[in-house]
Amino acid sequence: MFLPSSHTVAPFPSKDLDLDLILALRGGDTAMSADTYVSSNAALSLITSAMEMIDIALVRGPHIQGVAALFAVSFATVATFTMIRTNYAFTVGYGASVAVQSAALMASFGVPLLFTDKLAPSALLANASLLHGIRLAAYLALRNATVPSKSKQMASMDKTPRLKRLPLALNVSLLYAFMVTPVLYALRGNEEIIADHMDKKQMAGVAVAYLGLAIEAIADAHKFIVKRQKNADYGCATFVGPTGGTFLLCRHPSYFGEVLFWFGLLVGGAFTFRKNATAWICSTLGMIGISFVMFSASKRLDKKQLDTYGGQKEYDEYRARVRGSLIPFVN
Repeated sequence: MFLPSSHTVAPFPSKDLDLDLILALRGGDTAMSADTYVSSNAALSLITSAMEMIDIALVRGPHIQGVAALFAVSFATVATFTMIRTNYAFTVGYGASVAVQSAALMASFGVPLLFTDKLAPSALLANASLLHGIRLAAYLALRNATVPSKSKQMASMDKTPRLKRLPLALNVSLLYAFMVTPVLYALRGNEEIIADHMDKKQMAGVAVAYLGLAIEAIADAHKFIVKRQKNADYGCATFVGPTGGTFLLCRHPSYFGEVLFWFGLLVGGAFTFRKNATAWICSTLGMIGISFVMFSASKRLDKKQLDTYGGQKEYDEYRARVRGSLIPFVN
């Protein structure tokens, strides 16, 4: 079982790493001016120092520094994607932010990947967060690239100059960092979890998180496949479904899976919070934030679908049969 015996900082490349060696290994030309060499080594040294600072803050820095380190990683990721597309701040960049934050935590705490060892609940939570981020970013990138309406929607949002997109990236990055905070404290508090009954309680949160991850992934894939098979764009005038599988739980099962996933992460991490105000406040704000986003999105999508598909027999029958919008069986 993964139980870090001591919270030691994971080793990073030396600041004195020879840039000529890197260029040679990558097949680059090692001939460069002295100024270029110094500048490149300075940049490499700066990046390495920043990585070391984030690693220390995550593992053994004061509580607020740990969350600040997650925010720094989140912002660096989201800002990069937002410079490409404004829409990426809350689509591909969202998934990438969660994945990179999770990868940073796993590297800092020495968490192995799934199926490589018998993992403790905290390690399973970290892996769940990594899987969720990678899957979501990959799916949204595929959908945005292959669905005409999504491509058009992204293009319409790119009128804002790139530098003026940074406030948006800043705001959403803070939310994403708060959402991942339970994983940080689960890993930090892992050594204190020594009673079997605590492991079992924490495993309940792990189970909920993986269930939510599965529901969301299945729902996204189901909808994407049905749309492709029926040659229908998202938001087309004719209702084509899907109406089975996870869509029998509620009308927006991917949103339900998203909320369920983050709730499981919160429950799994909460058993390590104890009296840590930073952990409770940041994690709770993250859960409230993503829940508000998902409930608002399901409400808007319900209205849009009713306006577009209302009066169509298949849609009316489906809506009458599946009464829950986001929460299964709850109208």
